[in-house]
Order: sequence, then C-alpha cells, then structure tokens
Amino acid sequence: MLQTVWQGFRLTAANWRILFRCLWPIVIPIILFAAFVLVIKYGFGLDAAAIKQPNWSAALRIGLLVVLIWVYFALANGAVLWHRFLVLKELPPRARIAPVRGVWRYAALLLLYYIIVGIFGTSWQYALVANLIVFLLARNWLLLFPHAGVGRSIKSYRQVQADYQRNAKLAIMVFLSGALVPYALLGVLDLYEPHARLQYLVSIAIGAVVLAVQLFCQFSALTILSVIYEAVAPGEEGVGKRSAMRT
Repeated sequence: MLQTVWQGFRLTAANWRILFRCLWPIVIPIILFAAFVLVIKYGFGLDAAAIKQPNWSAALRIGLLVVLIWVYFALANGAVLWHRFLVLKELPPRARIAPVRGVWRYAALLLLYYIIVGIFGTSWQYALVANLIVFLLARNWLLLFPHAGVGRSIKSYRQVQADYQRNAKLAIMVFLSGALVPYALLGVLDLYEPHARLQYLVSIAIGAVVLAVQLFCQFSALTILSVIYEAVAPGEEGVGKRSAMRT
C-alpha cells in the first residue's frame, strides 16, 4: 500500500510539466489577488487613510470571492484534464482556458466533497479526521472521480464498482497521499505561528509553498485513482489495460 502511494507521488512528479499545464489557470489569479492585497495593505503611494475605508474592504471581499470561484472551477477543470491525460493519454492544451467535457459533473462531485469535509473540518485536526472518515464511508465511490473525469455517465459506474473490491485499502491510500501531508504541514505552521510574527511577504511565500504542496499531494491522490481506474474500468479506447502500479 505504501509502495502504491510512493508510486503515485513519483508518477505525478515525473509528469510535472503536464500537471502545470493542467493547473496554470489557478496560479495567475492567486498572484494577481496577492498583489492586490499588497496594494491595499501597504498603499504603494496611495493615501494610507483612504485604503482603510469600507469601499476598499468591500473590494477586497469581492476580489476574494471572484478568485475563489475561478480557482474552484479551474481546479475541477485541471483535475479532469489530469484524469484524461492518465487514463485516455490526452495531452492538455498549452495555453487555452476552456471548460472540458465532464467538468460540470466533476465540479459537482468536488463541491459535495468540500461541503462534507467543511462541515466537520473547522480546524486542520478535524479536517484531517473528516477526510479519513469521508474516504472510508465513500470508499465504493472514489473511482467515480476518474470515471466522471473521462466523461462517462454515473449510471455506467456500477461495473467499475463490481470489478474493484479493495475499496477500504484504496480509501486509506487516497487519505495518505492526498490529505495527510497537507494537513500535517498546516499543523506544523499552526504550532509555529504563535512564536513568530511573520512579515506579510514571508507569509505569502509560505502560503505559496503550502498551496504547491497541497496541489501536488491532492493530484497524486488523483493519480492513484486514475491508474487503478485504468486497470479495472470496462475496456474502451485507452482504458482497461492492466496497470503496473501495485495495490
């Protein structure tokens, strides 16, 4: 099982260029929003009293909402492209932002996951436990993510469920690769923060590292799901070949 998790990390790292092509639409709005916050916080030539007015606070909230919505759908779109690359061997576009087939269904699945985890995950400790519980309870449906990602209907998922029986083991592997490291990192930062007053630019740099680690780990979990799905899915074009990844 740990070997499979390690292979998921290695396969994701080996295809980092493809992963960046899937995820680059997420990076740009985050950088722009960070620059926007810097302007509001430090002024950079603006009147310090003016930027503390309520209209700037409202602009900050609206900007954050727009960024969050964009990042959410860009994340779902990137996950679909990643699944299609691993399962169907389709290369993602280099510099084109457009929703791909199946992204809305995938976004709905992702939203359901975030809502369930968010209800119980009021802190990183609770979120870590919530992830493990959700993965175990939904173990029969984890392969639905790559199934939906490659554009297949939910009705046809029953055959995939019947062909793969090691669902509890899969749930633990997804937890280890996609949740344990990011939330453990948040726990370390939570312990460190009370002892250090970090400058804003340093905080942004740390946030960027945490985001990169989180995306890498979560997409490594999607890698495990995609490779196992490729091995057990009904034989279609690009699908159904037995994988070398051991489970």
